[in-house]
Amino acid sequence: MNKNLRSSLVRLAIISLGTYLTVCLYMFFNQKNYLYFPDNQDFDSCPGFADSAKVRIGGTRMYYLAAEEAQTILVFYHGNAGSACDRAFIKDNLKNHGLALLFVEYTGYSNDNRQPTRELILQDAKNASQFISTLPYEKIVLLGSSLGSAVAAYHQTLQRPEKIILLAPFDKLSRLGKIHYPFLPVSLLLREEYDSIAWLKNYTGEIMIIHGTADEIVPWRLAKNLYNQILSNNKKFITIAGANHNNLFDHPQVWQELIDYLK
Repeated sequence: MNKNLRSSLVRLAIISLGTYLTVCLYMFFNQKNYLYFPDNQDFDSCPGFADSAKVRIGGTRMYYLAAEEAQTILVFYHGNAGSACDRAFIKDNLKNHGLALLFVEYTGYSNDNRQPTRELILQDAKNASQFISTLPYEKIVLLGSSLGSAVAAYHQTLQRPEKIILLAPFDKLSRLGKIHYPFLPVSLLLREEYDSIAWLKNYTGEIMIIHGTADEIVPWRLAKNLYNQILSNNKKFITIAGANHNNLFDHPQVWQELIDYLK
């Protein structure tokens, strides 16, 4: 190898390494922009929750629909895009089944001027738990979808639920990140870790996971790995053939499984 070629290869290697490190630093400092996708829908002006009370506690906002003589309250945590308002159709499908309903909005979402972070979203779960403790319900059901499945997993460390339902969950966000960014050292860069395996490791109650086989955002195998790590003997895994991440609720089987599990 001649001297000029060797020098060119060294320069190319230095440039490539510098570019790679620049990308890593960019992702490290801007990772929240790639994790959270809130919209600016106004929390107080959501038509879908016009029948619900708007609760604020400790900086957390929630839609609360009471139910006469209900013994159970269902708490819902949504995914990383949109808002709780976008999920009003879930409330409409569940509100006539003898449940009180609480839909938690995340800090930084729905016209909130703060940036969402793991710390603030987990604080939302703490505030929701505090609010629930003031209510007369005997039982709690936690329902989480996508990112919300991890928040629901965290919530159960604060307050023991009767049941947990996780829709399209991942096991650890860092494992999901490695799938979408295989060229990056995700475990080193990620500060916003959500570890459902750790949060559910001591859970022994009832839990059901529902996941679609065509989910390209959160692959099925991550949900199955989470299921396998849960020690509870009262666990159930439902596979929805052909469902992807964003159309899970379009499948009637999902609603049937939810309603049957909540009875």
